[in-house]
Amino acid sequence: MAGESIGCRPGAAMQLEAKVLTESIKNTKEQIEKVEKEIEKICGSGKEYTYLLTIPGFGPYVSAVVLAAIGNPHRFENIQQLKRLAGLDLNASRSGKRSSNAMPVISKKGKRVICAMLFTRQPWWLRV
Repeated sequence: MAGESIGCRPGAAMQLEAKVLTESIKNTKEQIEKVEKEIEKICGSGKEYTYLLTIPGFGPYVSAVVLAAIGNPHRFENIQQLKRLAGLDLNASRSGKRSSNAMPVISKKGKRVICAMLFTRQPWWLRV
């Protein structure tokens, strides 16, 4: 009884929609594979790119985006400069408070794309 009263039987339109969606997903997967191969061709020769790939969760896309946002990583003298670029440096808002009472927070200044890649992929990176 419930099988007859709930839902509807798949018709020709539903079958066509399922076929179109399946083909669309297949095409999107193929395009992603092509883009990842191109990224590897472009970035693959750099040792920095290869190093980023060793981080769990960092695939070709994330590694390329982070490297593109950073630019030449050798221009940084220390990790603090890189954290500042990413907006991950601590900033204490004092606003009349004594410095011992001010609570440091992440500044949230810097390149948003780096933060987006780090927070959506590997939040444990912040412990470094």
